[in-house]
Amino acid sequence: MQRLHLPQKQAMISSPHIFLALFLFLSGRVAMAFSSIRRPSRTNSRPWLCMTTTNLQDELTVAISTARKAGIAAKRLQKTLIETKRAAIEKSDSSPVTIADYTVQALVIAALRVSFPGDQVVAEETSGVLRQDPVALAAVMDVFRLESGETYVTEESLCEILDHGRLPGPRTWILDPIDGTKGFIRGEHFCVALGMALEGKPVLGVLACPNVPSSTSRSNGASLGDGCVFFALKGQGAFMLPLEANGSSLAEEITHAVPIRVSPATAGEEARFFESVETAHSSHSVGAEAARALGVITPPVQMDSQCKYGLLARGEGEVMLRLPRLGYIENIWDHAPAYVVITEAGGRVTDTEGKELDFAEGCRAGTGKMGREVTGIVTTNGRLHDLVVESLRSFWPPRGG
Repeated sequence: MQRLHLPQKQAMISSPHIFLALFLFLSGRVAMAFSSIRRPSRTNSRPWLCMTTTNLQDELTVAISTARKAGIAAKRLQKTLIETKRAAIEKSDSSPVTIADYTVQALVIAALRVSFPGDQVVAEETSGVLRQDPVALAAVMDVFRLESGETYVTEESLCEILDHGRLPGPRTWILDPIDGTKGFIRGEHFCVALGMALEGKPVLGVLACPNVPSSTSRSNGASLGDGCVFFALKGQGAFMLPLEANGSSLAEEITHAVPIRVSPATAGEEARFFESVETAHSSHSVGAEAARALGVITPPVQMDSQCKYGLLARGEGEVMLRLPRLGYIENIWDHAPAYVVITEAGGRVTDTEGKELDFAEGCRAGTGKMGREVTGIVTTNGRLHDLVVESLRSFWPPRGG
């Protein structure tokens, strides 16, 4: 068995205090867990100059630990928000955001700043909407204090942590704190997606999927389960851990993590499709047409978030199409963490013309936006990739179409 060897080292919240009381009742504190994440020792003050994926073990360990704990906290928050019927806040683009998005982003960025203070982060959320909603800001601050143990945090310092995510750099962490917010709100699938790019090229990916079954024997399409973490380093394969720690050291857990590989299917009619639940994210009709062109009979599995990539990476599907409206510009945090996981598991990810994705511009500019030329994204088990791309050519508009 392959092993990865590491050294041992629009509605607002009506009462944040009522919310916090219920959250305290439903959850246990993980402040010690977050505060235990410490900065690894570095002898080189500019480590990215000579960094390769063979010496990113510290980064991987911190990423797994941070995403895992954030995923556990988010799962509890999901239960609390649903039970208290707290609706989401609406952003300027009409997309929803919850206090979990802000809380998880602040927790992850704060942990990264402790461990790698010289690194930069490109993350989805900013403090703009939160600053306009003092009740929601107070609720986020209360939960952040609870989870991090940092009781000194003020509203301004919390907003500063959130906005730290907009600064680019040669070593760039890429974060979607709650990928699949609508699934989160429905009580279904979401994930904490954390990746790293060196000079704009993704080299590390972690997907903490709190509701995905950790065992393939218990997984059935979009069924809910105990949670798992998918992770990968470029050139070292893709692996999986349960969401909850097993009592061993994290280094020991990583060493014995389960390797994952994509499906070996080569015939188009064998393909199992994944698609987003929301039609705004991808055209279901075009996806159905592509499936028909391949001779696929099995209906697609609908699921929110980058959890789809994780399931495809462990062989539970073969094809995923993201075909948004023309003119839509993709965000790197929606794909970069999962890109490493799926490619290290043997799969492929390209645009609809079969060209490689370019994450560098989103890292350099700090906007998180890909190039305008991406008209869709094709993810497969690799063996079916060219066949799927070719099947799209007759009915999906080429670049600029």
